[in-house]
Amino acid sequence: MSQKQKSYLSNLNRIIIFMLTLSGLLMDGFQTSDIPCTFAVIFWLWLPLCTEIESKFINRFTTHPYN
Repeated sequence: MSQKQKSYLSNLNRIIIFMLTLSGLLMDGFQTSDIPCTFAVIFWLWLPLCTEIESKFINRFTTHPYN
């Protein structure tokens, strides 16, 4: 599987998870307890991107150009 196909499949899965979460939140009505759940789902959906950004950030500051 190519990188483009993996990216497409990952984005498709994110959209499906988001739509299912949104429909679940709308079915029972919005409540204050839904806010932490919504933030958790958003963070979980973007976790691969966050991990990639963190690893680039860490590598940038741990790699010394003068070594």
